[in-house]
Amino acid sequence: MISPIQTGKTYGVLHTESFFSFLGFAKKVGSDETQKIDVFLDDKLIDTIEANEFIQKIDDMYDVESKAFTYNLQIKYIGQKSTISFKNHDSGEELLSSPYNLIDKNHEDFNEAIFIDSLEGNFDNEKIQNINPKDSIGFLATNDNLLNKDFIKLLNTIFEKNLDTRFKVFYFNIEQKKLISEKFNKYLSKIDFIMPKDIYDIASNTSIYIHSSTANEKPKSYGYHKTWQVLNQTKATMFMINIFEEIDETMYSKSLKLVDNCKIEFEKSVISKMFENDDRYNEFRFMNSLNQPISEEIKNIYCPNNIGFLATKENLEDEVYKNYLNRIIEEFSNNHFVCFVFNQKDLNIAKNIFYNINVSFLIIKDIKKFISSIEIYIGALSILEWKLIKYCRLNSNVIITPKLKITDKPINDIISKYLNDKEYKLIQINNMKGELNGVQI
Repeated sequence: MISPIQTGKTYGVLHTESFFSFLGFAKKVGSDETQKIDVFLDDKLIDTIEANEFIQKIDDMYDVESKAFTYNLQIKYIGQKSTISFKNHDSGEELLSSPYNLIDKNHEDFNEAIFIDSLEGNFDNEKIQNINPKDSIGFLATNDNLLNKDFIKLLNTIFEKNLDTRFKVFYFNIEQKKLISEKFNKYLSKIDFIMPKDIYDIASNTSIYIHSSTANEKPKSYGYHKTWQVLNQTKATMFMINIFEEIDETMYSKSLKLVDNCKIEFEKSVISKMFENDDRYNEFRFMNSLNQPISEEIKNIYCPNNIGFLATKENLEDEVYKNYLNRIIEEFSNNHFVCFVFNQKDLNIAKNIFYNINVSFLIIKDIKKFISSIEIYIGALSILEWKLIKYCRLNSNVIITPKLKITDKPINDIISKYLNDKEYKLIQINNMKGELNGVQI
């Protein structure tokens, strides 16, 4: 960590976040006074900003707390070959690492720079979420992927499966297009090359987006990570695949994490072929069913007096949750319990844990079967369950118990009330829907 030490001295440092995006700090040692920064383009003053933000990255390096700043070059100045500089407004001193030479329209990185700059703005989430792209597989043709051995290994594996789909390659210059063409020469007939201007161009052209978080020899670019972040934050209508560990060619899917905001049904998408031998297949299919249009039938069905719970690998390893459930099963011996699982492996383990005669087991593949099988759901509040819990609370008459407590008596009382007092249950259902309406969990 660098820390200014000369009292009364004004210090400042400039960093480039991307081609036209900057951050840094300005601080007078021993003073809390906010510093102003003048921004010049070829020695012409174009802006004055204040260094009054807290930026974690800057604070980690310089320990300046809320004396940092960000600056995005206005679009009207982008495209000309210029020099941008940042100077302290009062002292006129240039910040360290300033000035910076901007690229122009003829530079090989200009198209990528324009795309990255577009990621800094505000996005129309509703517009992105209402895009319905055709089923296809897309990825960036930047060195972040081209130099990543796991990414290349996965692409080759997918190409060799001869899936009935198009591959959308997002590129920014002729060299990238040339490298992709050479690397995947055998499959060019399946590839469409697209030069994206913004995130909408990616969201509208592919339903499956592949990203890798495994390490390259060289750190991945800001734009590569920012693209993934924006697609995640805006909940773009797509299946998003992240390669999180080294690819095992014999069972490549276990190295992949899937984020699913797609409106295409899982089994109707080529994504199902990519995960067809994966233990998580039914889990992915089930979670995808939560993205599909809600029918009136789902809103009104449930199975009276049945109590359900989900036995995932995570839940089955939770001793507190398992003991809690077995105590509930014993106490409510007049009720039927449904243990939901996603695969045969979890089913076998669950049968050895919950062996009470009142428990039945069901491998679930869609939300309709889940809702029609129970009246009350006891959640462990795992990460996977949050989306399910919100769906049930907003769109069904299935009751979700309060957050699990190790002291189980209060929840036992509430379950009894749900089962025996229908008016109380109706009030709770309406309260849950009112509290969650429009709330992101």
